[in-house]
Amino acid sequence: APLFWQQAEALFLDDIQTLGGQPRSQRLLAALLAHRPEKAPVVLALEGGPDALGAWEPGPAASVRQLFSAELTPPDMEARMRYLQQCCRENALDLPREHLRLMARRAAHFHGLRSLLLRVKSAWEDDAARHPSLDDLERLARTGPVQACHASHEQILAEAARCCDAAPADITGTGRHARLVMARQAAMYVCRRHLGLSYPELGRAFGGRDHSTVIHAVKKIGKMLESNKDVQHLVARLEKCAHQEQPDSPPTDEVFGA
Repeated sequence: APLFWQQAEALFLDDIQTLGGQPRSQRLLAALLAHRPEKAPVVLALEGGPDALGAWEPGPAASVRQLFSAELTPPDMEARMRYLQQCCRENALDLPREHLRLMARRAAHFHGLRSLLLRVKSAWEDDAARHPSLDDLERLARTGPVQACHASHEQILAEAARCCDAAPADITGTGRHARLVMARQAAMYVCRRHLGLSYPELGRAFGGRDHSTVIHAVKKIGKMLESNKDVQHLVARLEKCAHQEQPDSPPTDEVFGA
């Protein structure tokens, strides 16, 4: 940290809520804040406000909370539409206004809009003559934002197996032990959110299950994330794997409560 401040005059970090499952990065950020020179400007931005720090380590979370000074509201519909129109011009995309309006309703922030637009461009770059339908856009919007994800579903599945001290075949199998079920459903959730796999694709990847089973799993984990710390820790571990930061290998009861 002292070396950083010898070389830098300011620290600007956006989207720091993405450090939620990365304790080492949280501690590094706390060290940078602790060693900063008196007049060095620091600007940290995150989505979700103080609540987004709920899963952080207490020390780093406290360091960040001391800097809270303002809460920005999401851009309004008019601003989101102008942003989409600008992005379409930059990417040579000719989308009808009703398509842009749907996208603006589905994403409240600029990075979410750009992420969705990149999905549209990727999905139709080989068929520029055909516009995606509104139903097509709805399906793309439900897969979540584009993220820098390099892992395969097999790697996420293998990490889920390690979290409950099982084999990948146990996760894709028919076992109904509570830990297996939670690991299976969490892996489905992470694959859906970060890899953008469709429900039928996920069903085939997880032992030939029906797509309705996958939908139930994704919804269940999404709801449990609101209050269940075991699920929060497990999903954070799998998301860390999804983004190819080599996961630690803590004892299984560090992911699942004893």
